Amino acid sequence: MPQSNNLVGLLLVGDVHVGKWTPHFNIKVVGEQLKKVGKEVTQLAKEHHLKEVTVALLGDIVEGEQIYPAQEHFLDTVNPTLLRKVFPYLASLQEQASAHVLLQTFIAAQFLWHELIKPLTEHVKVSIAGVVGNHGAIRRSHPLSNYDAWCYLILDLLIKAEGGKVRMLTESQAYQVITLNGWRFLLAHGSDIKTWHGIPFYGIQKRTLYLMASKVLGEVHAVCLGHFHQTFVQLDIPAIFLTGTFILNDDYPIRRFGLPGSNYCLFLVVGSKSLCEAIYPINLKEGIKDEKP
Repeated sequence: MPQSNNLVGLLLVGDVHVGKWTPHFNIKVVGEQLKKVGKEVTQLAKEHHLKEVTVALLGDIVEGEQIYPAQEHFLDTVNPTLLRKVFPYLASLQEQASAHVLLQTFIAAQFLWHELIKPLTEHVKVSIAGVVGNHGAIRRSHPLSNYDAWCYLILDLLIKAEGGKVRMLTESQAYQVITLNGWRFLLAHGSDIKTWHGIPFYGIQKRTLYLMASKVLGEVHAVCLGHFHQTFVQLDIPAIFLTGTFILNDDYPIRRFGLPGSNYCLFLVVGSKSLCEAIYPINLKEGIKDEKP
């Protein structure tokens, strides 16, 4: 490992589910949450004198369609007049009875750029890595036919339209390995990891140990996952980082695991001498109004 200890940041964002509706969650809420994340990460980058931050998108950025029965009843409506009051860059939206996947990908990319990534670029160098989730999958299609991948393509176009100052590392695959200060981080959504008696953590640790032993993806020092809507940190090598969900009052982990959903994403400060110099859970619920726009 390098002898100096230059610090860089790694923001883990997953399970955003743009387009989903519940009594406490909608498109406007997502925009406000990403704005909050952008402000807090910018402040942390200043406090730690970081010169670079990598934003890792861990899949399920969009809610998708036809992933589970009756999903159409849980998609938000699109009221452009109301949304434009808060997010003027959405001026081109047309009113829709439901946020279908084309709208989801468009809105998600706009939110990621305007509320999170663009503000960050004013203070630090930014890179983006991304993997796809199961909610963006298109059944009986090519693995890359995934709405998360389409979202990343739109995000790339937005970046290029603004001068291309952000480095895009996303491969739109199920797995991606990135290197920060000599440490290799495996990014994955996690939907292909099986639970054990309904508990996800055994399956996660088993998969991590297999990947480490087989080195099929090369040497791995840390695994970063979404999917389980839980926040979890294990700092042994290989380290394990699970990021939570943006969905407020989420019932999925209650039904699946008997656990409450965790509304946190994780920001890591990565050194060259230490994989994780500091870790900050960013609260996605505190200060967020959950009423309709």
